[in-house]
Amino acid sequence: MRLSSCIETITSSVTAWSTARIPFEPKDWLLEFRNQLKLAIARLSPVDGRTLYAEFGSPISKCVDVENLLIYYIGPTQLSNVTTRGLVFKRSYQVSRDCPVHLSSPALHQYECLLIDVKSPSFEGQDGRLLASLSFELTASALHCHDGSNIDYVSRQLGKNLGLSDDALIGTLLEDSSYALFGRTNPLYPYRNNVKWNPQDDYCTYCSMKSLYGLPLRNLKIDCHICDFSQHDTI
Repeated sequence: MRLSSCIETITSSVTAWSTARIPFEPKDWLLEFRNQLKLAIARLSPVDGRTLYAEFGSPISKCVDVENLLIYYIGPTQLSNVTTRGLVFKRSYQVSRDCPVHLSSPALHQYECLLIDVKSPSFEGQDGRLLASLSFELTASALHCHDGSNIDYVSRQLGKNLGLSDDALIGTLLEDSSYALFGRTNPLYPYRNNVKWNPQDDYCTYCSMKSLYGLPLRNLKIDCHICDFSQHDTI
């Protein structure tokens, strides 16, 4: 029986190929492939002065939430030991290297994680838990404005979550279009007994995050630069 996936590991990198993309809740061979990939990435050893570069490549032009694919689906815990200095993730539209074995069908999906050099100074003694995924969601959400759907409920519930009582102000901020580079949509909606964020970040194909510690700030601060690469090739 021919394989549907392949994983190649060396000291500071993991490269994997598959005939199908890992979904949100994989089953059968995709579940086994994801678990093997998680284990391989968790075994990467941190190297001083380097951070993690993760890339998903596929010539299939269908939109992919690359942040979910490379972080959520793999698991923040598996990435935490090699992301204390930051994280770079990218969606490309090609498989950069042929799969070393013949799979059951074309290997149109490639996952690559490797450690790369960074120029920022190192800061020791910090918790290695990954905040990149959360920061990306927050940044992407801030670049939308809410379309008004269920605005009273989501404003009230968000206020409860944040410990704020001015629902009207929260609603106004959600609908503020001043920085809505990604347009008017529904990035926050009712979910069970709470709310859920759903930023339209499928077309975000590159993100670089750098962690700086010891800064004279009491709160989390995110500086963001948005670039349009216009890279949406089709086949």
